[in-house]
Amino acid sequence: MSTTTGEPPARGRNSCISVAGKPARTTTLVLVAFAAVYLVWGYTYLAIRIGVESFPPLILAGLRHFTVGILCTPYFA
Repeated sequence: MSTTTGEPPARGRNSCISVAGKPARTTTLVLVAFAAVYLVWGYTYLAIRIGVESFPPLILAGLRHFTVGILCTPYFA
């Protein structure tokens, strides 16, 4: 038989993270994150559209892999 009351354990005064005190900062961060996703996805679709019209599929795939390899080389070297 359990002796717990179902309440969470008591914590210190500063243990809870509250964003209610800073709604403007949170709203700004959400808008910046949304704008970043919107721009990255938008440019990705634009690049795919231009690539499909300009290059054969295998060359486009090779260019994509080559570009990622060049960009990621400093991180894995």
